Amino acid sequence: MNKLNIQKLLNDYASHYKCDFSLTNHSNFTVYTSDIDFHGDSISFEINGAEFTIQSSINISASDLELISIACQNLIHFSEDSINIDYLLIKLLNHSIKQDELRYLSKYLEVEDKSLCFVAIQYSDELNVLLETIRNSFEDNILLTPYENLVLLIFSSHEPFNELCGNLYSMITSELMVKIKIFYSEIYSLADTEETLNIIHNIQRIASIYCPNRSVVSSKDLGISKIITLLDKEDAIQLFKDFSTGNFEDLDNEEDIKTIYSFFENNLNIAETSRQLFIHRNTLVYRLDKYQKITNLDIRRFEDATKFQLAFFIYQFYKK
Repeated sequence: MNKLNIQKLLNDYASHYKCDFSLTNHSNFTVYTSDIDFHGDSISFEINGAEFTIQSSINISASDLELISIACQNLIHFSEDSINIDYLLIKLLNHSIKQDELRYLSKYLEVEDKSLCFVAIQYSDELNVLLETIRNSFEDNILLTPYENLVLLIFSSHEPFNELCGNLYSMITSELMVKIKIFYSEIYSLADTEETLNIIHNIQRIASIYCPNRSVVSSKDLGISKIITLLDKEDAIQLFKDFSTGNFEDLDNEEDIKTIYSFFENNLNIAETSRQLFIHRNTLVYRLDKYQKITNLDIRRFEDATKFQLAFFIYQFYKK
């Protein structure tokens, strides 16, 4: 806040009304005053979570005092040290933010020609340390706050978001030795925050079913599983009947679920899947043969793999 501008403004009003004025903020820090006692009327206002009070040395009309208040608000409104970013972020998430405040947050994030990334971090403990670690990992301005059971992060960058979120995951887990999961999506404008938050919740829900072993997930990673969640239940069940000839309940155990998801994540590659699962190649081949006997589908073949994936994913989604 430019105190010289505030002083000049209040001095001009003091000359006009033949009295002095003081301006203090909510913590009783004096922004401007003169060396006299103030016994006149006062008026308070709030800007971005900070409260200010103007008081006159003698009583003046309420309308005049309100006029002075409005002038001060306009002067203070978006000066750097009057902004409470956390307060604006809460307003953004509560859908109560004003257009001028939204523009300020965009300016704060230095969006311009950069892309915006909306990140949700699922954590179990060490919240304060987690927040501090995230803040220290970014050189540019970010928006960061706890929200429900997540930590929400919004930042802008020219870099690919999958690399940035992957690096963020590696940094947090290596430094803090904690288990986290990261869900992220591109956000085209801060005005789309509500819609993007819904997308993030949907990513979290789908990922918990279809890729429980993945630690960094975006909407683009969900593939067929995302399509299944958009189907009507009746249509999904009909698809399951069309593609399924076996009993998928026999595959509903931790070992087989982990193996099947890993096999699809590695593009039906036996060598990569066996390495990821830390099992011998022959052990994986034995499991794939077992799945073929149960379902009459050989997921080593592309066409059968597509049918199997649809049927298995539908079963996983609706089994509860």
